[in-house]
Amino acid sequence: GGSIRIDNPYKHLEQYLSELDQLIPKENIGRIEFDFKDLDFCNSNGFYIIMDIAEMIIGTTKGPITVKRLKDDDWQQETLPILLNVDEAEIGARTTFEEFADI
Repeated sequence: GGSIRIDNPYKHLEQYLSELDQLIPKENIGRIEFDFKDLDFCNSNGFYIIMDIAEMIIGTTKGPITVKRLKDDDWQQETLPILLNVDEAEIGARTTFEEFADI
């Protein structure tokens, strides 16, 4: 399994986020797939990083979004839709959740 615990995410990731922000608009991205099946822990700072990365990718693309998550994991079920902003009509209309059993 995987985990994210980042105490000061921007200290370590700021350069990568900046590069990602520059690269994504140049790419011809037809569809997006976020795979969270192996993520079994994420602290609040990790949530902010997920939100930032997702916002960058989703905001500069128009294609469908697939989110792979565990069906029996409460935080993935409750938190991922919030982090990915699927309540926003345009994002919600593009997003499909694929549910997986915890192996």
